[in-house]
Amino acid sequence: MLETTHFKESSRGLVRCSIPFAAIAASILLTSCGDTGAEGDISDTGQIAYACALAEHVEAEHGAPDSWDAYIGNDANDGAREASAIGMLTVGSDDTALRAAGEDLLEAITRLDIDLLTTGLEDIQDACDALDIAQADDVSHEAQLDYACALVHGVAEKHGSASAWIEVSDHDAWYELASAAALTGGANGQWLEEHQELSQAGIELLRAVQVNDSDQIDANLETFQSACMGLEKS
Repeated sequence: MLETTHFKESSRGLVRCSIPFAAIAASILLTSCGDTGAEGDISDTGQIAYACALAEHVEAEHGAPDSWDAYIGNDANDGAREASAIGMLTVGSDDTALRAAGEDLLEAITRLDIDLLTTGLEDIQDACDALDIAQADDVSHEAQLDYACALVHGVAEKHGSASAWIEVSDHDAWYELASAAALTGGANGQWLEEHQELSQAGIELLRAVQVNDSDQIDANLETFQSACMGLEKS
């Protein structure tokens, strides 16, 4: 399994987060802070609220994981891409149940473990139900791309060059970039037919994060932002 490990310092102590990345394998097969003013609330609470709303969306729009025809690649069900994004958004959470469920989702996508994927989504919903937060209003497929762009813009504006934070293993930027990449198909190698430039940017950004290369992260972050500009014009 391909993975990178970071540590997130929380109010409850040091949390170990092992984040598996299906993006590299899938691409080979195919050849926090406040709102920035962009679409959506990208604060720590906002990211959890988005993940919780997205979990409900997966159940309502895509049904049970065992009904999906594919989980990685171009033909993957959108629910698989969204499940990986939910995992990335929650894997750095201070909430133990939410974090564990997020780790299960990432593990499930990497190993194509449908039972674990199913229970992971159920556990996310249970953990969300226990939290007193308002869920995000719009998690439609187009809104997911807007949210990914908001996350990336936020990293660029709040944290600056990767060289400034790459040595800080508990930095919010790791999770925010990984979540943005997952929303565009980076974590399951899914190319969105109408937004292929953004999907390519997500795959490359997640690869750069996985190898901890600050120059690659900066370059791919700029590429991702450029793709977002194209999204705004479309």
